Amino acid sequence: MSLEILNLSVRYGAVTALSGVSLAVGSGEIVAVLGPSGSGKTTLLQVLAGIQNPSRGEVRLEGRTLARPGLSVAPERRGIGMVFQDFALWPHMTVVDTIRFPLETLRTPRREQFQRVSELLALVHLGSLGDRYPHELSGGQRQRVAIARALATRPALILLDEPMSSLDARLRETMRADLARILRQERATALYVTHDRLEAMAVADRVLLLRSGQLIQAGTPSELYEQPSDCFTAEFMGPANWFEAEVVNVNASPGAFLTGTVSIQGTTLLKARVPVGVGPGTRGAALIRPEHLHVVKACPKPETWQAHVTQATYLGAHWQLQAAIANGPSVTAYHPAAVTVGEEIGLRYESNTVWFIPI
Repeated sequence: MSLEILNLSVRYGAVTALSGVSLAVGSGEIVAVLGPSGSGKTTLLQVLAGIQNPSRGEVRLEGRTLARPGLSVAPERRGIGMVFQDFALWPHMTVVDTIRFPLETLRTPRREQFQRVSELLALVHLGSLGDRYPHELSGGQRQRVAIARALATRPALILLDEPMSSLDARLRETMRADLARILRQERATALYVTHDRLEAMAVADRVLLLRSGQLIQAGTPSELYEQPSDCFTAEFMGPANWFEAEVVNVNASPGAFLTGTVSIQGTTLLKARVPVGVGPGTRGAALIRPEHLHVVKACPKPETWQAHVTQATYLGAHWQLQAAIANGPSVTAYHPAAVTVGEEIGLRYESNTVWFIPI
């Protein structure tokens, strides 16, 4: 493993910022650190960068211990690149000089410096802008310069601290794909800190979700979205419909879950995916994402609820509907066409899109 975080804890007086966090990151893997404000994302980044010392635990990079209580390798000796929120570009340096600076600091031969700069300019699609200064660049171009500078020395690890927070929404969408492409082409091992779930899902191979300093769940973006370990994870990763539920039976199924039947609202039965280890009688919540509810002609069918529309909101790519299920709760669904408020509809679901979360 390239990066190992072992039982890491950080305390500020009586406040615990991180509590027992462990993580292994493989060489060339991109891991997003996701969570709300105060979850411990910045503290984790500071420990890895050498700004903050751990109260307990250890950090290793390529087998070398960087930090533990009583030991902290200096930031400049860690072999770590950093991309900051505000990019931190020097206003008096051109693009070429900015990217070359880390190489010059390491006394890399000048021929190798300019060869590496040329490679990186091509990688970040800034080949014709090498003689420009930061004030002559757009926000997206400045971000790519900051990324190229962080990659210049081929560090063992790159830390990205919410690098898209200063970009507008449209540019962020473009830069997600650009950033993922750059990091993967360079085969960089990266830890990407963000509070934006869409960025995390678009860029990362795996997502690490923190809450109040604790690791809640780690897995691929699809695992956290489709198989959340708890209700906090489910809600943080995207809109969800909830039903009080109880497992009636379970059956063997390949993969990390079982198939089974759950009862919702005490009466209705529906098939669902169930975490391994959960048995009959377990109480919890059945989760259905809005995009997995399909509007159909209102008529009794298996895996279809009768409902009437209480609200319809146009969101461009689709309509967002609020619909009250007959003798049941209100749910959110997406539909490509307009639906009239008060209209009776059917809402069809598929059992493999229903996920049971024990509580």
